[in-house]
Amino acid sequence: MQKCGMTYEVTLREVQIKNNRVCSLAVYSILKREWIDNEK
Repeated sequence: MQKCGMTYEVTLREVQIKNNRVCSLAVYSILKREWIDNEK
């Protein structure tokens, strides 16, 4: 995700259950102006 210009924001710990297992999620974001700058 960081290779395409996104910024790591936070890890949501034990927030989702998948296949009877608790999972954590990493949240990434990108601002519109950052996305436009990356396309150049």
